[in-house]
Amino acid sequence: GFTSSANKVTIDGSATCKDMTWAAAPNNPILGISGEWSQQNINIYGSLTLQNEMGFEVPKIKFRATQPNQTITTNGVPLGSQNQTYNSSSVTFEGSGEWILNDDFKVLNYSAIFVNQGSLNTNSKNVTVDRFLAYENSALSLGSSVMSVNTWRCLSNVFDAGTSLIDGLGSQSAFSG
Repeated sequence: GFTSSANKVTIDGSATCKDMTWAAAPNNPILGISGEWSQQNINIYGSLTLQNEMGFEVPKIKFRATQPNQTITTNGVPLGSQNQTYNSSSVTFEGSGEWILNDDFKVLNYSAIFVNQGSLNTNSKNVTVDRFLAYENSALSLGSSVMSVNTWRCLSNVFDAGTSLIDGLGSQSAFSG
């Protein structure tokens, strides 16, 4: 198990999994990377569940499911890296599947969410990210989410804004689409 002095799992290279679930690990575990950050990412072909109080220091996450009803539960853990060395963090949805947020979703450090393909349902949960970009081959459903962004670009083929609010984070916020 994890101890207070040995609580980090380090990925050297890219990693791939069906589902990733962190639950009941002691001593606030940390998932991180080593080496050149721009060449490393986690590819998740299913759902993601994090436990509260853990660290998730992976700057690039790619959701690549091909099936519907995949869930993302962060339990308050922001995605991306707080390490300024990594310069930016991104979460990319690029499978043909569907992802549903089970709680608020935050990406750190000059961050971006790219919805390249598939369907993202924010499920009325709040999303905080520097740049949010949804492209033509995607579907986006926001419900009553508050989308806190600096840049918003939505070109989704299917876009259901519901009663959501798109909130600019700064005086230089840009919106299009």
